[in-house]
Amino acid sequence: MKPNFVIKIGKIPASSSPVLCLFILYFVFWQKQIHIATLPLMLLLGVFFLTWSVMLFRWTISFAVFLDIEKQELILNHSLFFRKKKISLKDIKEVDSLNGNIILFDYVPLSKWQKIVCKTKMSDDYTVRFAIIDAYEKIQLMNLLSDSLRSSNNEQPNHAN
Repeated sequence: MKPNFVIKIGKIPASSSPVLCLFILYFVFWQKQIHIATLPLMLLLGVFFLTWSVMLFRWTISFAVFLDIEKQELILNHSLFFRKKKISLKDIKEVDSLNGNIILFDYVPLSKWQKIVCKTKMSDDYTVRFAIIDAYEKIQLMNLLSDSLRSSNNEQPNHAN
């Protein structure tokens, strides 16, 4: 029996957070007036910071990705659009180990936003990308998913008589 696999936290883009903090500190403490031209940039940076904070809080109280071997499901909590989304291993069409993605069949029940984010251009399938997960953990996850899919396909009876 294999143990379950949990990725507790995703990686935070380290290059953007110091720039964000310096930019906000510059306007709060050293500028006496805010220029109209910088408002869209400040709004964009504020949305980025809010999203980053929400994801950091979500990972603090929960996990980013959970692979439950016993129930044969993958629970995704790795991005803003996937909040504890349960995906059966039977719904996974292919594991793209090279890019670190999984490809789901087109009949998988996803929300409207999840479909927009995951839509594959060349087919009707959906691609779930794990860009925020560390490379080593992504490789482990892809290997475990590949092994689980192979073992579940081998357990199914072959009715090709």
